[in-house]
Amino acid sequence: MGRENEMNTRQYLEQVQDSDRKIQNKIQEEYRLRLLATSISSFSNGDKVQTSGGKDRVGDAVTRIVELQQEIASDVKELAELQMKVSGDINDMENSMYSSLLHKRYIEFKNLVTVADEMGYSVQHIRSCHGKAIEALRKQKHFES
Repeated sequence: MGRENEMNTRQYLEQVQDSDRKIQNKIQEEYRLRLLATSISSFSNGDKVQTSGGKDRVGDAVTRIVELQQEIASDVKELAELQMKVSGDINDMENSMYSSLLHKRYIEFKNLVTVADEMGYSVQHIRSCHGKAIEALRKQKHFES
């Protein structure tokens, strides 16, 4: 991908979590719109209230929900492809400890304290290895510093 050469190693790895976070935000927005659409339709089924010209707030909310669902589906597909690419690059590393560390951190979204605990090392050791793993991947993929 051409974009890879324009970013550093951490940015490349962090794209997966950034994409996941954006999807989660859209899912939350869709949920809020569903609640809003439900409350609008509940209100409009009650007593008649004079309105100022045919604005269909429920219809607008439903349209936005459908748009969001389509965006989410597209974003999830892109995330899956990105995750496979980044995961493949991590798995291609020669040092299996570095590979495991980066996979846990950037694919499973675990913090370094959790990674250290799961791998049976001190947090200080994992932090040191994390920097070395980033550097090893940078050299492997020819990223910027």
